[in-house]
Amino acid sequence: MANANTTPVVILAPAASFLKDKFHETNWAICQASYLAHFLASTISQQVEDDANVIKIESPASEGFLMILNQLASSLENMISLLDECERAALKGEAS
Repeated sequence: MANANTTPVVILAPAASFLKDKFHETNWAICQASYLAHFLASTISQQVEDDANVIKIESPASEGFLMILNQLASSLENMISLLDECERAALKGEAS
C-alpha cells in the first residue's frame, strides 16, 4: 500500500518530446525562409533574357530591395546556426 506522504512523480517526457518537435518545425521553417530569400535575391540580381525582353535592376529602390533580401538571408542563416547550437547544447545536457 502506498504511503500517504509520498510525493507523486511527474513524467515530463511528453513535454520534452513536444518541445523537440516544435524546435524541429521552427528550424525547418527558418530553413525554408532562408532558401526562399536566397532564391529571390539570386533571381532578382541576374539579368533575365527572354527573347527580346530584358529585365534589368538599375533603380536605387531595386538595389535596396536586393540588399534587404541578402541581409534577410544572412539573418536567417544566423538563426539556423543559433538553433543548431541550442540543439547541440540540449542534447549534451540530456546525455549528462
